[in-house]
Amino acid sequence: MRLLTIFSNLTLGLLVLTPLGITTIPPQQSAWAQKVSSPPPPRPTKSRPLGGLGNVCDGEKTIIALIPDGQRLLVTLSFSPTFWFYIPYQPEQIDSIEFTINSFDEKTQIYRSRIEAPSTSGVIGLQLPPSVKLETNQTYYWYFQLNCKRKQGKPISEKVEGHVSVLPPTPERVNMVERMDSKIVYDALTIAADRRSKKLPGAEQDWQRLLNSLGKGNLATEPILPLRMLPKEN
Repeated sequence: MRLLTIFSNLTLGLLVLTPLGITTIPPQQSAWAQKVSSPPPPRPTKSRPLGGLGNVCDGEKTIIALIPDGQRLLVTLSFSPTFWFYIPYQPEQIDSIEFTINSFDEKTQIYRSRIEAPSTSGVIGLQLPPSVKLETNQTYYWYFQLNCKRKQGKPISEKVEGHVSVLPPTPERVNMVERMDSKIVYDALTIAADRRSKKLPGAEQDWQRLLNSLGKGNLATEPILPLRMLPKEN
């Protein structure tokens, strides 16, 4: 069954972010989506531990968000999208994990919750709970923070951040999702990861191709952990 059947209220208008909000562009006047104009979304960043004495998490690896670096528009067609991260640590190294989503202007907190550490290292998908539904034609900023255990003193944190823009589905966009096109990055990752977890034919190659296009090809052989539904806000 084509993915088109899971979407409703299709619109053929495309979207462009402006300093004043988001406007609808007729399809004949635009490509599948417009570039983000000023103010641009943040460059995904990571803050490594400072390497203090007794810091368990300090090492050669760090948490990574499976999205491309830079100011590219990062989109989903889902009201409750899944966010993908690489966690290189074992649970005994982790003090706590937090995930937060804020509004575009950072004035409103949409969601925040602590997350139980996974049972082992690997790539994990975190899906928003059904109670949290993002709105189409809106952009949100998210933050994923892992606090490392220390033998002495307070935990040291690692953090990655990014944005997600929710677009209404159109036949063209749904087709892009079906093809696991990296332009619809969150949905492409979710489908490709699910296929790889199920060991479907060609899934390993599709996963490698997608991660290569995101600049994260070095993570393609890491295990994919069971998909995690995020808890209600706590």
